[in-house]
Amino acid sequence: MIYFIKKNWKGLFAPVSCLFITLFDYLIGNSFYFTLIKILIFCLLHALYVYKTEYIYDSDIYLYLGRLKYEYERHHVIKPFLTLTQITLIYISLAASFCLQSFDFFKPFYLSVFSILFALLILDSLNIFLRSLTNKAELKNIKPPPSLMQTRFMFITFIKYIPYCVAGSRLVVGTLALTEIAYPMGCASNNRIGPITRLWTNKVLYPELTIPLETRLDVMYESFKYDNNECYIRPKGEPPLPERTCTLSEEQDLLNLGVSQGIINSMTGKSMPSLINMRK
Repeated sequence: MIYFIKKNWKGLFAPVSCLFITLFDYLIGNSFYFTLIKILIFCLLHALYVYKTEYIYDSDIYLYLGRLKYEYERHHVIKPFLTLTQITLIYISLAASFCLQSFDFFKPFYLSVFSILFALLILDSLNIFLRSLTNKAELKNIKPPPSLMQTRFMFITFIKYIPYCVAGSRLVVGTLALTEIAYPMGCASNNRIGPITRLWTNKVLYPELTIPLETRLDVMYESFKYDNNECYIRPKGEPPLPERTCTLSEEQDLLNLGVSQGIINSMTGKSMPSLINMRK
């Protein structure tokens, strides 16, 4: 055990530190989002330190994983659909297109670029699945260092299945973006919800509703009414919200129900909660 730690502590430092941060914050009652921010900052600082010092490169874990990855990559039968550089450019373009969505003038351009880029991610995920299924590498033939002899199958499994995780994440993100964002926008209504959201909200979250949820305004209304979310400020003295009698397409529909403008502003985010209210 001492020999294992001596040869691999550099490779274990980052994941063990992240685990310690998570457990520590859980025990003292910090929120998950605060913990996530701390982990992201730690990972960024650790990556910069590794880039500067390269201290991790002589760890047995790093060296063994590097040999396994090299052996795995050179036995692919199918060529990659997108390179790492192209994937990076796609994510940068997506970030830029998100910034343009608030301008109506750029909406057709944004929708087209958005749909094409996420379609490319879906195609790339399918390519990764096929490449992984047809890979001919025999990773068991790569001799592990003595310190990792007892755990070599864990590293072999990691190298084999991490491409499936990458492909699955891109497939899920691309599919959700196309169905839940691009599809409603393509129907000329930013207020509509996608089919997956509609199924989840109507069958799981609010199955008792007589009028199904069809729009984002419907979802916000029911969430504001039943969940009493802390991010909302309910104006003092306001009566309980009435039942929906129709699908909510615009603010006027809410006014017709008898909902006050103060409630509408709070529900739609026009009046933001103060830090004091969020702590209460």
